[in-house]
Amino acid sequence: MQSRKWLFIILVVGMSLRLGYALTHLTQADMGDYILYSEGAHHIVQERDLSNSLFLVRPPLFPLWIALLGNHTPTVLIANALVGTLLIPLVFAIARPLGLGEGVALSACALYALDYTAIVYAAALLDPVPLANLFLLLMVMGLLRATHPLTQHPMRWGILAGGCLVLSVLARPESYLIWTGLSAFMVLAYRARWRVALVYVAVCVLGLGVWVGHNQRVFGNPTVSTVGAFTMLFYRAASIERLATGLPMDEVYLNLTRRVESKLGHDPAQATLDTRWGYHAALPEVEDALYAVSFEVFRAHPTYYAMTLGVGFVRMFGIDPPFMRGDAATVWAWLLVGWNVCVLLGALVGLVQLARHHRWRVFGWIFLIGGYYTAGTLIAKNAALVGRERAILLPFMFILLAYGLGSVRMANRPTPPRENSLT
Repeated sequence: MQSRKWLFIILVVGMSLRLGYALTHLTQADMGDYILYSEGAHHIVQERDLSNSLFLVRPPLFPLWIALLGNHTPTVLIANALVGTLLIPLVFAIARPLGLGEGVALSACALYALDYTAIVYAAALLDPVPLANLFLLLMVMGLLRATHPLTQHPMRWGILAGGCLVLSVLARPESYLIWTGLSAFMVLAYRARWRVALVYVAVCVLGLGVWVGHNQRVFGNPTVSTVGAFTMLFYRAASIERLATGLPMDEVYLNLTRRVESKLGHDPAQATLDTRWGYHAALPEVEDALYAVSFEVFRAHPTYYAMTLGVGFVRMFGIDPPFMRGDAATVWAWLLVGWNVCVLLGALVGLVQLARHHRWRVFGWIFLIGGYYTAGTLIAKNAALVGRERAILLPFMFILLAYGLGSVRMANRPTPPRENSLT
């Protein structure tokens, strides 16, 4: 009962911060790619289908969400803040089935509710991140419930988890392969639940397969999204080429575009800086050309490839100094960097503590999820990393941080003296 009271208080505080932040940004929200999602919503309302090439790049759940909200920007911003608030109790709902104590779970919730990055990416951006992360955390909760030995009807939880992953991918495609590692881990760590893993995989494959089939039929490209190939070339390989050659960024973009055009059999001399934007909604041959040029850059400059992995890592976790981002080195900016450093180090301490205490199942879940998003991000890009890429990791990082703090506190408690025995 006490934990419910504290969870309610944390939820109210977290919601107040998110709604308050959203209300102060109604006229100055970060639009990002929102105009494209808004165009997709308009297409859904007008045409009643998903034939716009926008959906080949950006799956349709967020545009559908915008359409349901009347394509009204302030309403979408407030709705995003409310969806982001729902992630707070899900932190508790994930920590408890992992076998962590109520104190750890509540501490993780409180830290997540107060974290600046979590607030911003719920309340100040017109972006699918809150919606995608909500369904991703519901998927994790479903898998943990399905594998818990006391759970009744685990198959239902497996089906729910698979459905939530499909919805998360249809909001933001970055999670489309995570089911492979998680299902393999379930079979190895919970052998008695192999049927749950099987039904989870079946739902994931069927749901994502329907969307891939749609893209094949409508656009001629059997893929979840074409954004990956474009991102790898112009947000990963381009930065390597810039460091290796010292050329201005626009010249790097133009040279890479000309190489793509050459592989497509087009006249590279006709390419302009705007030509690359036509690669977003790509046919298979365009995707192949984008990947081919990316890998040529990687092979040509392996040292810079390795160096930029480190650059991408510090940018992803927000531990890069303000001058690296071109921001003003204000006190607030340095405080944010310091906080992010503490969160990252605390999460690593928690992960080490899990290993020391031989809690391998908990370690496995969090390590797989963290590894998937970290490696996937660094492989695809090391530029334009502004926080959304680590937003999904924050709940797990705070769970680790809370566990690490709790373990250190218990270790530092004085051992009570033993009573003298009379025998």
